[in-house]
Amino acid sequence: MSKRWIWIVLGLALVFLVGMAILGLRSTAGRDDFTQWMSRGNAWLEKGDATNALASYLRVVKLAPENLDARLNLANAYLLADNPTNVIEQCQQALALEHNSGAAFYLMGCAYLRLNQPEPAIQAFQQSKQIDPAVNALDFQLGLAEARLGRLADALRDFEMVAKFDPENSSVHYQLSQLYQRTGQTEGPGDFRALQIHATAHRVQAGAAGPSRHSCAICGGDLGRVPPGGKLSWADGDAGLQPRRAQQSLCPGR
Repeated sequence: MSKRWIWIVLGLALVFLVGMAILGLRSTAGRDDFTQWMSRGNAWLEKGDATNALASYLRVVKLAPENLDARLNLANAYLLADNPTNVIEQCQQALALEHNSGAAFYLMGCAYLRLNQPEPAIQAFQQSKQIDPAVNALDFQLGLAEARLGRLADALRDFEMVAKFDPENSSVHYQLSQLYQRTGQTEGPGDFRALQIHATAHRVQAGAAGPSRHSCAICGGDLGRVPPGGKLSWADGDAGLQPRRAQQSLCPGR
């Protein structure tokens, strides 16, 4: 081979290596951007700042449109922003990526409750429950939707199930006390105590209002959020639940 061809081959090899290096740098930069924007979104979501959380997650979804966590977190932020229509859209996108996402069905059910559409909300919660059957929050949200639809016996069953496994949960006792009154049943001393806890909670929240506390944790209307990453892990929610896979407030819907 002549020297000329040797130089041509070496030149092409050098161009190839430089090109691969540039692509590698761009790929690394893209991953770094994804991680940074996801972290920012998570931080804003935890602070209850829907505007900044949405801006961050929209950047994340633009960088990785087929990332399940990105879609779920964006849906989460839309729920915080009280934009249920966009929550449903993002959940549908998430389910297209992973048809067995309990978090997507859960968020979709919360969105339907915000839209005052209890029937599709029940369907979504039941689908989530099939995937994550041992999650008290699903029984709680099912109870809310069933009560709105007038299925009081079903709602009582679900609320009583939550109360059985979490007897100190004042949110569910508040709902039970309301249903007992509607159905003419006598509420027990435990429910009276729960209402006292509820009144105390109002006073505590009024004295410690912050950016993440935008409604009553028990009767005020915030349906809660699936935590960043979309995994159901209820470690330190308002009700103090500690199930297997998800943090979720048990507050009723508006």
